[in-house]
Amino acid sequence: MDSSIVVAIVSASGAVIVSITALLVNSKRFDDMGKRFDDMGKRFDDMGKRLDRVENTLALIQSDLKEFYRDLTRIKERVGLQ
Repeated sequence: MDSSIVVAIVSASGAVIVSITALLVNSKRFDDMGKRFDDMGKRFDDMGKRLDRVENTLALIQSDLKEFYRDLTRIKERVGLQ
């Protein structure tokens, strides 16, 4: 067999092996990237829940302050400060 044919076959086989290896490695990296995006999505969901709790707390504080100022106005009217 001619040596150039052997070199061509070996080169083609090597190219196929390298391309298959690259596909497998990239597939694994894409899976890892997908997992990272899923984790990031969970973190954003957790952050959203925390912000909702903060918003609810602020709403309670606001309602308490409104009631406080109403009471303060009533007290001022009774005492005659207004």
